[in-house]
Amino acid sequence: MSDYDEVNKPKGYNYHKNDDAEPIAVIAALGLLFPFCIGNAIKYICRYRSKGGRKDLEKALWYLKKAVQPNPKLSSLNSVQLAAIWDIHPTIAKVLSEVMVMNVGSAVQLLSVALDNEEF
Repeated sequence: MSDYDEVNKPKGYNYHKNDDAEPIAVIAALGLLFPFCIGNAIKYICRYRSKGGRKDLEKALWYLKKAVQPNPKLSSLNSVQLAAIWDIHPTIAKVLSEVMVMNVGSAVQLLSVALDNEEF
């Protein structure tokens, strides 16, 4: 039996080593979980008849439930810890750390320099 579920644990989201490090946890740490989840729920509800059918409605339900059960656990992690959890380039981890503390200008600068220097 597979560990994946199209609604609760999609296979395409298996790029981190820790469930507490889901990208949605970063969104929660930024205080944006509710609007993010509501937006996704609306997307799945609006498209269910033309795209995913019942699965899209199940995904909408998942997001609606998540919207009222925030669980931000990443706000205290530093870039070294993020790099280890997600197995990502150290510069990308620094970018993510800057975003998590709402320092978007610094994140833009770091990522722009990294791309200009072709670090990836």
